[in-house]
Amino acid sequence: MTRNQLAQHLPFLLTVVPQAARESIRLRGLLSAEQLINTGQAENGNETVHYRWAGESIWLESTARLLCSMRRDQNLEIRAGQEIFTLRDQHPIGGAGGENAIARVLTDDLAPADWFRILNSRAYFFPCANGYRQLCEAGQRFRAANNPNSTTLLILKTTAMPDTVFARLQGSFINGGVINGNAHRGLGTYRPMAHVDIGEASRLREITIVGGVSVDELYACTIEESWFRNPAA
Repeated sequence: MTRNQLAQHLPFLLTVVPQAARESIRLRGLLSAEQLINTGQAENGNETVHYRWAGESIWLESTARLLCSMRRDQNLEIRAGQEIFTLRDQHPIGGAGGENAIARVLTDDLAPADWFRILNSRAYFFPCANGYRQLCEAGQRFRAANNPNSTTLLILKTTAMPDTVFARLQGSFINGGVINGNAHRGLGTYRPMAHVDIGEASRLREITIVGGVSVDELYACTIEESWFRNPAA
């Protein structure tokens, strides 16, 4: 799929982010979980990351690689200087079956830790073939079912997407982070958009951006009014 084909068939990409993260996203961009963890490590000036589980008061220490390789049973907080980043839990990955449920659907000799690193290396979006109004309505319905007062929409316009973002765009025909069936997951689960056939576009369940989206990239293609640009732009 070329950039023009992407813009024609999937004009918008939508994600839902915490209201509390708005200012951080404005300053740092939309970072992947891996990037947020690495930011915590960089702020410490050594190999350790200070973290704590949501609701706990005691800060613990670990390495960035270990935190990127494990399943989050609950929200995880990362301390980076004066900032605290919250990484959402990963309950849908494996459910009550834990890592055993994950291991049975992995291919290419991947271990659960490998799969978590793949998941944590990217930012996630819902593909949308509808117009802007329909997209916002769908997003608001999603918010209504998921803490509407604590979340907001972030929408990218693919016609304005920089080449640097398109080069990191990868799509999946399954939800890689929800294991509730027998669909296998491997190195080819997230396929570069340039390798997705135009006839397959309607089957995409997720579109991801490896390495997140920088501030400059967001400014170029974000159209949500409350972020960087006016929706009419």
